[in-house]
Parts: sequence; structure tokens; C-alpha cells
Amino acid sequence: MTSENLDRKNLGQYFTPRDIASFMLDLSQTSTNAKVLEPSSGEGVFLDLLEERGYNNLLAFEIDPKLAHGRTVKCASFVSANLQRDFDLVIGNPPYIRWKNLPHEFKNELESNSLWQNYFNALCDYAYIFILKGVEVLKDGGELIFICPEYWMNTTHAVSLRNYLLDHGYFSNIYIFNEAPIFKGATVSSVVFRFVKSAAKERPAMRIAKFNQKKRIDSDVLKKLQNREPIDDVEYLELPQFEINERWVFAAKEETDQLKSLMESCRIANGSKYLDNNYATIATVGDVCDIGNGMVSGLDKAFQVPEDLHLTETEQRDSILVYKAKDLSPYFALKPTRYVYIPENITDESEFERLYPHFHALMRPCAEQLNSRYQYNGRISYWQWCFKRNEKLFSRNEPRIFVPCKERISAKSFVRFAFADSGFYPTQDVSALFRKKGTKESIEYILAYLNHPLVFKWIKYYGISKGNIVEFSEKPLASIPFRKINWENEREKAAHKRITTLVKELLDNKDASLICEINKQFEELLK
Repeated sequence: MTSENLDRKNLGQYFTPRDIASFMLDLSQTSTNAKVLEPSSGEGVFLDLLEERGYNNLLAFEIDPKLAHGRTVKCASFVSANLQRDFDLVIGNPPYIRWKNLPHEFKNELESNSLWQNYFNALCDYAYIFILKGVEVLKDGGELIFICPEYWMNTTHAVSLRNYLLDHGYFSNIYIFNEAPIFKGATVSSVVFRFVKSAAKERPAMRIAKFNQKKRIDSDVLKKLQNREPIDDVEYLELPQFEINERWVFAAKEETDQLKSLMESCRIANGSKYLDNNYATIATVGDVCDIGNGMVSGLDKAFQVPEDLHLTETEQRDSILVYKAKDLSPYFALKPTRYVYIPENITDESEFERLYPHFHALMRPCAEQLNSRYQYNGRISYWQWCFKRNEKLFSRNEPRIFVPCKERISAKSFVRFAFADSGFYPTQDVSALFRKKGTKESIEYILAYLNHPLVFKWIKYYGISKGNIVEFSEKPLASIPFRKINWENEREKAAHKRITTLVKELLDNKDASLICEINKQFEELLK
């Protein structure tokens, strides 16, 4: 494969709108005599703006021969280019490609690149090398101004990149656009930042703007952001520079202090090795709960049993009650749906029809669609679930907690952790938590803790997220800090008993007014 026959997806091409590019160039404090580099010029929007503003010492790289044109553009790879550290400004929009999607020639290039080998691995994104090398080729005092996905600022795989940046300079401005639709054909949480290469120890505060609207950004909005004018759903912060190995949290000091207090309250003598080096002995939800992601039917509508369908005794037995994400709210699960759940030893359709006549009539019209499902474990009959993931866990005769696998939190101050009794199952859009054997804290206490507003804040700032969507698969759930009870402390034992009693009452009576009292009971424990 050569770069000539790669498409936009292969090349990670998402072209920067002119308004955004102009906004980025406005952040620069360089003069028109500056030596400027654009490492992935694409359609040339940055070069056009630079030339219009009088910059004349320009160099650009573009690997796509269909786009590489003009005297300042080299049709070559920036990754392998031999460049001096003498640029005043590196500006642009690096390509976004995950390692698994990289063309072989790109992978081969990275595997022989010393910067990539020293700082990155196959879990990292192609954009990382553009950010790091962009700083490498700057002179002291030079600026890196990029627009790129925001996830490298919090993912574990990018800690080496974050530490490199903190070692080599500081951020002056960061604009977090979350899910605002900036790039055509891409749903991504974007960030614009200005980074200054500097060896100085004294570093100014970062000026942060968090744009929480999910609407297209025009030049008027960009101007207001630049001037830090009030805008609905925009938060302006000034934060100190981050520290090495520190989690990057874009929150006001009051909130970060609250979160540190929460984590400190979860400290134990011998806990999970989680969070960061300062909190290596913090108990987590993974210490007290078994966690599993829901089962996969492959076509939910075909398995859902209408309420008015009269079932035989066998059909009643071989069906289950299911909660989907839409059925969950804080504390409560709403009305479940009955699903077909045929034993795996039923492999002949005539037997299926004889034993389950109503289910056969229900599912037969969907047979073609069901047979085209992804087969996880070899060929299955159309009336079977694709993947009964964690079936043994869900079959436990005990209550459980359900939560959506993904939760949009942009307009919420809560996550939907819901109680479900034994016998209820989750589908693939739900994760479930069960008390581990030996856990003394009640399921009601765990439920109340997970629904507490301070835990929501931890999830918002420390959880695994993309834009405003938080992920609740097994690992993210397991990493949430957990406030265990000191069973030798009578005050804590009494608080646990009171919280458990209140939650039971809340669940029995559907009395949401009790939530305030439950949260108050946690206030002392979480200090």
C-alpha cells in the first residue's frame, strides 16, 4: 500500500474549518518574521491564513499527494523528517488514527522512529507523535498550537506524552469543545491548545475555557471565547500547571479539593493500586463488587415478548425479565421487558416450534436478520442469544445494581445506578454490580454511595469518558474509589445501618424525598 491509494479514513483526515484555524492563529504571539511549520497541511487552510497575514517563512508537510501542492509544502512524512529545533511556531491539525487502523507503511515507519519507541506503544494514537515531535522541533519560547481529540489529556496510555509536555514547557490556553460538531463526518470531543516550550521553572496559570454546548461554533462564539465573555454553558477557569504523573482535571479548586477529600476518606491500609501515586492505598468499587457487562442478543426486538402474548408454562419458564439502559433511573429500575431465553440444547427448529409455539411465531419473521448476526462462538440457531456474557454472574440468587454502560452527563448531575432484585438480567447496554463474597457493606449502602453527588463529581472528572459520555464497563466501574466501613468504629457502623434502612424504605415506598437524608448520612463519612 502506498500513500497514493489511501483514503481519508486511512490518513486520519478531518479538515479544519477556516473560522477555527483563524481562531487558533489569533492565539499566537509570534511576529510575521517567525519560522512556522505546519506538519500535516491537508487542504492548506492554515497556510492560506498565514500567508494572508504576512508570514513568509513557512514549511509544511503533507503525505497525501492529492493535497500536497505549493512551494511551501513537501509531499513527505513529518514523522520521519530530519528537522532542526529552530521553529517559532508549529500550528495545525494532526491526523487522528488509532494504531489498529494504521496502514502498514505507517506502522513500519513508527516502529523505526526513536521518538515513538521511547515514548509510545501500540495503544497510542498516531496524533501523539505529531504533538511530541511538534514540541521537539520548537526553539525555546516557541509555540505549539494544535486542534485534536481531547482524550489524550486523560487516558492512561498518554501519560508519557503528558509528562513530556510538562517537562518541556507549559500550557497558556486550553479550549475544550466537548461534543460541539467541529469536523464534518466526525463525532469527537475536540480541544484547541497553545503550548509554550520553556525551561523556566516559573510558569503562569493556564487559562481554560470549557464549551458545553452541543451546537456548531461560529466566529462570533469564537471571538467571545477568546475575550472570555459570558456565554451560556461555557465555564472559564484559571488553573495552575499540572504536575508530573498527576491526573489532568479541568475543575475549579473547590471541586478538586472536594474530590481529594473523597479519595482521602477512601484510604485504607492495604487497598487497590489505583488512581495515582498519591493515592496508592485507596479502596475501590472493584474491591467490594463483582462487575459484569450485560448479555448480547444481537437483535433485541426479536427477543422481546409482547405483554399481551399468552405463554405456555414452558415459555414462561424459558424467558427472563430484562432491564435496558432506558429503564434505569437513580436508585430505581423501571418496568422490565420479558425476553425469550431458550436453553442451548434446543438446536432443531421443529423442536423449537413444538415446545415454544408462541416464541417461534414471534421470532420466525426475523430469522434472516437473526442468522446474519455476528457469531461470537461459532454458528448458533436464530432463537439463541449471540453471547450470554457473564450469565453465571447474573444467575446469582441475590440483588444487584444496574448502570448504563455509557451515560451522557452534559445536562445531568447524576448517574443512574439502579437497584434490581435477583432474577433480573441486563442486556449489552447495561453493566451490573454484585457484592463480592466477604463484602460486609450492604447492597443498599453501595447503591447509595454510587448515587451520591460527590461520587458523580469523581466520575465526571476522573472517570473514563469521551466528551460528555462516561463509560461504565468493568474497569471504569472498578476504579471508582469506595468508602468502606471501619467495622470497629461504632459511629460508622451506626451510619451504615441508618443508610441501609433509609435505602430499603426508599425502594419499598418509592419515596425520593429520602435521598436528601441518605446523602446527609454520608457527609460525615466522606469528610
